[in-house]
Amino acid sequence: MTEIIAVINQKGGSGKTTTCVNLGACLAMQGKRVLDIDLDPQRNATLHLLGKEKSRRLWKEAKTAYDVLAKGSPVTEAIADTAVNGLKVLPSHINLAGADLELNVIGREKILREKLKQVIEQFDFIMIDCASSIGVLTLNALCAARSVIVTLQAEYLALEGMSQLLETLRLVQERLEWPVNLMGALITFYDERKRLCQQVARQAGQFFEGQVFKTKIRDNVRLAEAPSHGKPITLYDPSCHGAEDYRNLTQEVLSHVKERIGRQSVSVG
Repeated sequence: MTEIIAVINQKGGSGKTTTCVNLGACLAMQGKRVLDIDLDPQRNATLHLLGKEKSRRLWKEAKTAYDVLAKGSPVTEAIADTAVNGLKVLPSHINLAGADLELNVIGREKILREKLKQVIEQFDFIMIDCASSIGVLTLNALCAARSVIVTLQAEYLALEGMSQLLETLRLVQERLEWPVNLMGALITFYDERKRLCQQVARQAGQFFEGQVFKTKIRDNVRLAEAPSHGKPITLYDPSCHGAEDYRNLTQEVLSHVKERIGRQSVSVG
C-alpha cells in the first residue's frame, strides 16, 4: 500500500520543503519508489530537486501540478526525474497561486486524490510539500494523504497557529470523511545549546501529546546550501549533520508506517 504523507505548516521558514525533499531522497536511497509533489506556488521543492536551469525549461516546455489540478492533464505527463535514483517530482508552477479561484468546482478538495489514482501503484511513498496556508491546495493534500508531518522551527511562537491546523485536520476527518492522521511533529533548526530550543521541544511534546519525532533536525549550514545546488542533502553532503538527521528521521517514518500496518492487520484479523 502506498503511503502518502503531507508535510505541512501554515508558516513559512519551518523546514517544510527541506523535510519533504530530503525525507523523500532518503526513502529513495532505502530502495523505495518515491514521488515528491510540490503543491506550493513558491516552487521551492521543484528548484531544490531540479535546479534553476532545468526548472525554468520545465516551466516553459512541460506540464506541472498546475496543469494536473486546473487543466485536467494526466499526472503521468507532468512527473519529472530527479538526480536521485527512485525519486521523481511533480513540479509546481507559480500559477498555482490562483488555485482558490481557478479550482471552483464541486469536490475541488478531492482533485489531487482522484488524479493520483493514475500513478499510485507506481510508488511506495508520495510526499506532498504543502503551501504555507490553509487553502484549497492544502485541503487537496490532506484529502489525498494518509499521514501528516508537521514541521516546527525551534523558535519563539513556534506553536502559534497549531490549534487551527489540527482543527483543519479534524474537519477533514469528520466532514470530508477521510482518514488522514498526524504521524508526528518534527522539530527543525534545533540547537541543543539554546534554552529556547529546549523549551520549544518540551512545549511541542505537551501540545502534540507525545506525537513528536525523536529525531530533531539540527540547524545546519549545509542543509541551507543544498537547494542552491539543486541537490538533496544526501547528494550534496552525505556526511553532514543534516544528512544524518534525515536518515534517522527516515527510519522513524518507516517504523511508524510498519506499526500502523501491523495494527490494521490485527484489527482486520
